[in-house]
Amino acid sequence: MPTNPFLSRRTLFQAAALVAGATLLPDGIAHAATATTFSPLRPPATPLAVRSPYLTTWLAGDTLPGTWPTFWNGHITALCGIARIDGTPYIFAGNPGLSAGLMTQTAVQLTATRSIYTLTAGGVTLTVTFFSPVDLGNLQRQSVPFSYVTMQAASNDGRSHTVDLHFDASGEWVHGNVTTPITWAQQRTGSTTALTATPASPGVLQEFGDQASWGTLVLAAPNATGLTWQLGQDTVVRGASAAQGVLNNTSDTAQPRAINDRWPVLGLNQNLGTVTPRFPSAQFTVAIGHVRTPALSYLGTQLNPWWTHYWSAWPAMLDWFVADHAAALTSAVALDQRIHDDAANAGGEHYAAICALALRQAAGGTELVDRGGAPWAFLKEISSDGNVSTVDVTYPAFPAYLYLSPAYLQLLLAPLLDYPEHGGWPKVFAQHDLGSSYPNATGHNDGNEEDMPVEESANMLIMSAALVQRLASSDASAFATTHYAILRQWAEYLVANALDPGLQNQTDDFTGFIAHSANLALKGIVGIGAMSVIATAAGNSTDATHYLSVARSYASQDRLRPGRHVEPEVQRFPGPGTRPEPGAHRRRRPGRRLVPVTRGQVRRDPGSPQQLHQGRLGTVDRSLARRSTGGAHHPDRGCLWLRPVHTTTGAVLGLVRGRGRHPEGFRRPSGGRRRVRIARDTGRRRHPMATHPEPELRQGTRGQRHVPGRHHGRHAMVGQRHPRPPVDLDRQW
Repeated sequence: MPTNPFLSRRTLFQAAALVAGATLLPDGIAHAATATTFSPLRPPATPLAVRSPYLTTWLAGDTLPGTWPTFWNGHITALCGIARIDGTPYIFAGNPGLSAGLMTQTAVQLTATRSIYTLTAGGVTLTVTFFSPVDLGNLQRQSVPFSYVTMQAASNDGRSHTVDLHFDASGEWVHGNVTTPITWAQQRTGSTTALTATPASPGVLQEFGDQASWGTLVLAAPNATGLTWQLGQDTVVRGASAAQGVLNNTSDTAQPRAINDRWPVLGLNQNLGTVTPRFPSAQFTVAIGHVRTPALSYLGTQLNPWWTHYWSAWPAMLDWFVADHAAALTSAVALDQRIHDDAANAGGEHYAAICALALRQAAGGTELVDRGGAPWAFLKEISSDGNVSTVDVTYPAFPAYLYLSPAYLQLLLAPLLDYPEHGGWPKVFAQHDLGSSYPNATGHNDGNEEDMPVEESANMLIMSAALVQRLASSDASAFATTHYAILRQWAEYLVANALDPGLQNQTDDFTGFIAHSANLALKGIVGIGAMSVIATAAGNSTDATHYLSVARSYASQDRLRPGRHVEPEVQRFPGPGTRPEPGAHRRRRPGRRLVPVTRGQVRRDPGSPQQLHQGRLGTVDRSLARRSTGGAHHPDRGCLWLRPVHTTTGAVLGLVRGRGRHPEGFRRPSGGRRRVRIARDTGRRRHPMATHPEPELRQGTRGQRHVPGRHHGRHAMVGQRHPRPPVDLDRQW
């Protein structure tokens, strides 16, 4: 699994290390530079519309007005919002360069499913809510590739005000290459006015810059009095709303044309009428989505998205989605509270904040498809090579799926088990992924892939064992029996190879292959023990006893005992006939709580899990942070062990492997064939959750250099490059 930034292997819980150390603020504390109150934390990037690997837009900045939203890799996916209050226009989203003031953002509130912005101007308070209805237990709702944006105005000065709202999305949502010609149209569905844009020559099942090269962008709102629309050049459409408070219900006829040719946008305007001191306005809710058919291919067969199981075409799905808003919101509010309460009870308020920030990212890396009338789920490795359903990316994220819906985890495991059972995988251990490049799960029938034999075999067994313990007994028995042969095959491989894995690759493949890895040995032993759980579910008591006995026997080996002379930095133990690694005399003290720290940020061990979750960093034993070959302190490897103290899932996060691993999107480019494919001066291919630029670098336009003729200052830097912070976190971790 090589190198890129999002729900890849560092998603759900390793993002916690970065966020906790760099971005947590006490609840209700305002950031001085922006005068915005962030609750419960100031995120490095705020999820706006995050529903699938191709519908994933974030705000990599503190303020909604003055900042362009982006795709996870930094490509602008522009949203522009204009509030016209008593005839005066104010910008509340994006940075269109109009001669209009910016609304003052006063608060940002994050829940697991919503990002809520509060802004003021002209005696009016505007609330803008970005709502991605994550519901892994409801496959119909979860399959819909749409997100909601709801806006509501209220008087804050005791006076009445007239208000109309403009909201648009640009053609940049359609394709990753802005020179691509696109077409656009307006149509009425049963209950909405829908504006669409699509590539003029779609590349089906192809990507450009990790965005889909086929499919349709849809921006829609319920039909209502005072709703107008317009399709055309950005400055023309936005200028109409700013000047006259209404759009012309027209479509620019100069199409198809390139995305960067006068930057076509899909614009909606809703007249909210007069807002009085006693009553806020009606809500103005728009739906934004990206629909594709087919969704992906599996071993040469094209698979449709699962939503086609319910609706024959996307307009019918859109009408259902709009009608489902109230029910989806009720469900989401309950889920937000559940995640908060469970996480806070497990690790405190800061831990709850991190879990809330992670949910949309974890769910948005997956999507549901129809495989012969049955649902399957696939995951994209969004931060590396874009592999399909990478096993050791699914593994660190699986506690989230297990917690939210064990049945959804089963859908993710289904293709990972089907391929070695029926697809032609030629090796005795588990595969690394289902295909080198999403959305094409071509498999690796020639055996040529990034093998991680012990790593992936143990991962599959551990996930399967966790699943059968959470399913109903009849479902658990059916799952274990159906897949028993392949799971037992992988267990037998571990029995033969786990105790001394030899020279193998593993999930931290930026290090290259490691000989005699203690981490792999321990994981393999846990995998063997997991087979005992699976055998019990299948009713095979003989195998259950056997694999449990083998696991316990291996775990008792002298070379794996705590305190054994193991060099922690490389986590190797001497293999038969080999000499101990240099520095092996240093002993790791069991029970020491070591968490990643950055250079110059070594602090005392806080002592208690509660203190640890209050944002303090633990102690790094300098005697452990040394190279195996020299003994000198290695500043890049000054953190060795990440030990999550709590998890709401109660799953296997305590088994997270050591090595001070990089957080999301920051993977050391040394060793192996998985070099980081990013330009370090531009930050390309890094997920916005991966870093937290200083506030002064995160406001206004995206850079310092104006490009004439492009949205009047909108694209401030050539090449769509995103400004990066002055600190290279690759060097910090």
